[in-house]
Amino acid sequence: ADGGASCSAYPQEVTRYILKALRIGLAGASVLAGEVGVDVKVVDVGVVGECSDVSSPFKLKDGTRNFLLERAMTTEEVQKLLQVGRGAVKDCIALGHDCLALGEVGIGNTTASSLLLCTILSCPPEKCVDGGARKSKKVDEEKIKHKIALIKKALRKHARLLKSCPRGEDLLECFGGAEITALVGSFLEASDRKVPVLVDGFIVSIAALVAATISPCVTQCLFFGTKSAEKGHQLCVAAIQEVARTAKLPPPPEPALSMGLRLGEGTGAILAFPILRNACNMFKMVKLDALLGNKV
Repeated sequence: ADGGASCSAYPQEVTRYILKALRIGLAGASVLAGEVGVDVKVVDVGVVGECSDVSSPFKLKDGTRNFLLERAMTTEEVQKLLQVGRGAVKDCIALGHDCLALGEVGIGNTTASSLLLCTILSCPPEKCVDGGARKSKKVDEEKIKHKIALIKKALRKHARLLKSCPRGEDLLECFGGAEITALVGSFLEASDRKVPVLVDGFIVSIAALVAATISPCVTQCLFFGTKSAEKGHQLCVAAIQEVARTAKLPPPPEPALSMGLRLGEGTGAILAFPILRNACNMFKMVKLDALLGNKV
């Protein structure tokens, strides 16, 4: 999905190109999924313009609104997007899948994600804002300063709501994004059905955090695939772990991989899938040990 306010180095039409590449098997996630035996499902919830390659039960055809001027979405839009995310999980389970890897594609979503993190943790933007997707390895400090200023402006714009201890759904309504909201719905549904979820980097982890603030039991289905290059990601993971501890639940483990990924598309979660699968296979040895009378 695409956001209404963005500091991205890329234009919004890039999202459509990536979605098409995902559909025809040429995107990074498609290649990796084929190698590890993962099926790819693409859901368009807010890509600007028509995407004939991808269908969806509901989408914001123009992306989210500019949260510097107004709320990014209406209450009705948030609820519909949550249901789209839940429905996608139901569809996957109906096809016999017993593990999910969630990812995203979109322009402007690190800005919305940083806003959500700042709000939930009550921390200054300087602590969690990074460069997002960029065209080179070099960090553009001016771009980060601009993003911080944009986030501070948005926080001032919505200060009245933020003082009233808003729910997770209220924050999504304020800041978006559409894909984050659908992901929140997916996490809630996976938790209800006790289906494990491999979590991709920063944006997907933010969705997991919002879902965990709505229902702490969400923390029990999470496996973080990769440590994002975005500095706010570790704050987000720690916050999710703290939600679990506060609810007297076991905290999810640290991310399985750390490679400085910035690709998105769920690639980090897909790369970690064989690790989770092999860990499950190792547990079969416990059963074998019992069968053979502790002789192995």
